[in-house]
Parts: sequence; C-alpha cells; structure tokens
Amino acid sequence: MIKIGDLLIKENLINEKQLNMALKINKKEKILLGELLIKLGFVSEKEIVKILARQLKVEYIELNSIEQFDLEVLKLVDREFCLENNLIPLKINENNELEIVIDNTENSITINKIRKRLNNIKTKLKLSEKSSIRNYIMELYDLEIEKKIEKEFEELSRQEEPNMDSLMKNLLNNGIKKSSTDIHLVPEENYVNVYFRIEGILTYFNSLDKKVVEKLSSKIKVSADIQDHLNLKVSHDGSFSHSFLKEEFEIRFSSIPSDNGENIVLRILPKKIQSNMFNLKDLGLEEDLEKKIKEYTQKPYGIILVSGPTGSGKTTTLYTMLKNINYLERKVITIEDPIEYKFDYITQTQVNLKAGYTFENAIRSFLRQDPDVMLVGEIRDEKTASLAVHSAQTGHLILSTIHANDAVSVLPRLKDLNIDIFSIQSALLGVISQRLVRKVCNHCKIEKKLTKEEMVSKYNLTPEERIELKEEEYTIYEKGEGCSKCNDGYSGRTIVMEFLEMTSEMKNIISEEQNIEMIKQIAKTGGMKTMKQNALLKVLKGETTFEEIKRVIL
Repeated sequence: MIKIGDLLIKENLINEKQLNMALKINKKEKILLGELLIKLGFVSEKEIVKILARQLKVEYIELNSIEQFDLEVLKLVDREFCLENNLIPLKINENNELEIVIDNTENSITINKIRKRLNNIKTKLKLSEKSSIRNYIMELYDLEIEKKIEKEFEELSRQEEPNMDSLMKNLLNNGIKKSSTDIHLVPEENYVNVYFRIEGILTYFNSLDKKVVEKLSSKIKVSADIQDHLNLKVSHDGSFSHSFLKEEFEIRFSSIPSDNGENIVLRILPKKIQSNMFNLKDLGLEEDLEKKIKEYTQKPYGIILVSGPTGSGKTTTLYTMLKNINYLERKVITIEDPIEYKFDYITQTQVNLKAGYTFENAIRSFLRQDPDVMLVGEIRDEKTASLAVHSAQTGHLILSTIHANDAVSVLPRLKDLNIDIFSIQSALLGVISQRLVRKVCNHCKIEKKLTKEEMVSKYNLTPEERIELKEEEYTIYEKGEGCSKCNDGYSGRTIVMEFLEMTSEMKNIISEEQNIEMIKQIAKTGGMKTMKQNALLKVLKGETTFEEIKRVIL
C-alpha cells in the first residue's frame, strides 16, 4: 500500500520538503501524520480524508449532502459511543448492511468495538471528516438535551432563590447549544431580558428577575476573578473556563453600568480549534477570491488590510490567512486584543494596557524578533499605522484590520492616520472588505422565479452589476418559515467580500489625489467585484436571499 505522504505528493497537495519536515516533527508530536499535516496547515482535513478513502478503497461521503438521516438507525448506538468512536450510523442498505460513517477505517480496535456493540451485524464503512462527524453527532443526538436544558432554565427562572452555580452553568449551556456567539443580559426597569446572538442576529430567549441577575452577576465575576466585583458603578472585564458535553469553552465577561443596572455580555469561544476551522475553502469564497488570498499571503513583504464593522468576521479572515502561511519556513508573531484562538507553531501575544504592552509597543519589540510575518489585531491610531507601514516597507508581511465602510474607503482612512501617499503606494498590497450574511436553509427555503428585469428592479442593479445577469430568467430562493434544521429560515453564515488590489494603475490614481468615487470606478474598471456584486452572485447560486443582502449590505 502506498503511504499517505507519498500519495499527497503524487497529488501535488504537499511537496517533499513539507513531508520531511512533518516526519521529523511527527517523532515528537506522536500523532497521526495526516493530523499533523492538517495542524501545520499544509493540507485540509477534507483533502486528507479523500486521499485516505482512495488509499483504503473506501467510499468518501460528505455528510452535508445527506438530506435525511434515519432516526431509527440512529437509535442502534447511543450518543456517548458515537462521540467516543467518532462515528454515525447512516442506514441499512439493500444488502442488509448497516452503513456507518467513520473517520478512520484502519483503526481495528474501534471497528471491533462497533461490531461487538452491534452483535456482529454486517457493516459497510464509509469515510468522512472527523470534525464533520462530531458536529453531526452533536446535532442529531442533542435535540433532547436542548429541550432538557431549556426546561431546566424555565424552572430556575421561576425560583426566588435559584442555585447560582446551576443557573450560570445552565445559561451558558443554553447559549452553547443554540450556537450563540454572545449572551446578552439587558436590564429593564423591573426585570432583565436574556438574548442570544445567533448567526449575527440578537434573539430573545427569556427573562429573569433583577435581584436574581444581581446575584448571578456576582457569581460570574467571582468565576472570572474580578476583584472589585461589588462596585456596580464601573465597567468590568474578565474570563473563565466552562465545559459542556466534553467540550471546553472560554467565556469572556463584560459589564457596563446603565440607568437600569448592569448590562452584561458573555462571549463564548471554543478553546479547541477544529481542523476544519480557518480553512480557505470553508470561508465561502468564490474561486477567484480564494486564489487571490492564497497568492497575497505568500508575498514576502507588504501590508494586507481587512476592513468591516464589528462582527463581520475580520478576525476569522485574518486567522484563515495565517493558516495559509508555512509556519515552518516563516516566523509568525501576532499582537491581539485579546487572543481569540491559540495556534501551534506561531508566537501569539496579547495587549496588556496596564503593563504598557500596546499594539504600538508590540510592533517595536517584534522588529527585534526577526519575524517574517506579523499579525497586528487592529490599526487604531497614527503610531500603530506608521509602525505597521514601516515594517511592511522593511521586508515584513503585515496582516491587520482597520475600520472602513468598504475597501476603497481604507485609502482616505490611511491618509487620516497621516500615512503619506508614497508609503501607501510602496507598502499596501491590497484591501479586503467584508460582511457576513446568513445562508438560506436548504430544508425549508422557498423557490422563486424572476426575470432579468425583475432582478434589476428588485435589487436596484447598476448597469455594471447587470453584467452578472447572463440569462433571461433565474431561480432564486426566499427564506421559509423555519424548521428543526435552522434559525428562522437561515442556517450558518458565509462571507460577502471585495478585494482591492494595489495595481500599478491604482497606485498612479492615488498619487493624482482623485476623489473616492473616482477611485471606486477605476477599481471596478480594473476588475474589482464589489461586495454588492459578490452578494448578487451568492443569491444567484442559491446560498442566501435578497432580504438578507438588503439587511447587511444595502
């Protein structure tokens, strides 16, 4: 049997140098070679599993292609056994075989455990990604758990003196189970509303008595090691760990005083990076944008900026760009506020204002650390901007974020930060601007036919944007009423993006001090597709809806 490393080289997914590096590290890491190659960012999990399936002559299956799972077959094995062995029973086929999807068919111990558990029933094994299997186990088996913890919250919320430890854990568990990024406790005059931010939308969950929330807040602050927790007239920040269903999370606490009491936000961050996280192919980019990002992250020096409002996925894009960099050949250092996800093989540091460790001071220190790539969490002020640009001009690749409405608007923003035209021309490689839009649910979406004229009218398309419309009639989708697979007709999010390249023509235009509208026009003429155009493409592909695009972009 051909070794997996040799197969990956044969498929041009890795080169010999990368394989040799991985083999040397593998002696220390003591994990499977495929897992290490994913960890190093040389290949994606999907690429590894597909190669492994071909090597073992086993069928590869994408779990998201399965429209309906057999609930009766799922009852053959319990959730804990599935999680322990990373498998999902799919169906009993026409040959009376139980089809099981697993992440590694070579693990004879697991295979024997499965057969023994199922009384030696005849099985047919299929392969899929470990992370995908785990996610589907959570989704398929945890419906009862979700109902249970919701009911428990209802009971706790009705008690005058609920156990604070139980209430805190239950609140967090509900937020995690509903895939919330943040939990908001918003005080009103007589009670406190609880909201979950799900897929970017603030969603009402329940209400709590004010006195209960005061005690809950105190409990959380103690967990977050906040010293002055009884002082309700100042803001507080802290963090603590929380585990739920064998998963570890970091909970970041923030509170500010308001007229009605403390306004509290709890941010939920998984501690473990799954192998499918921060993968370019999973960002939802079109092929041309994916190719550009790959190309630009291999540049030896210069600065790439990512712009967009809070919650638009800027950090995810930065981390994904980092994952595309060969850590073993290029030294990477980051300064973040705060570190959201921890990576192997790169040096990550965190802003500490009390200790005087700011973005500005960090960049100064970095230059003495001989880095190749620096990630600066955000360019906020003149000094940070100046140092970042200087670093880009002196042989370093800089990745950072900046606040601006679109890609072209970053140029005057840099001028506002006293970055001169020459420095922008010599240092800036490109600007990404992005938003996150919800994906329409494939299970309850509503199909609709529109003519080209109706599309132009409904979307208010400019003549340039109409170029995308090459047919006379289109099938698009509207959100449905919602189902067990989604949140109000939507499931998951994807990126809408534009990429402004600093071509020689663009550099010349900047030097001519053209106004922003003129620069936008020239950028579009030069081939830049705007966020609006990218959004339209996603509507035409059936990924999202006009309504969602209007909410986020228009």
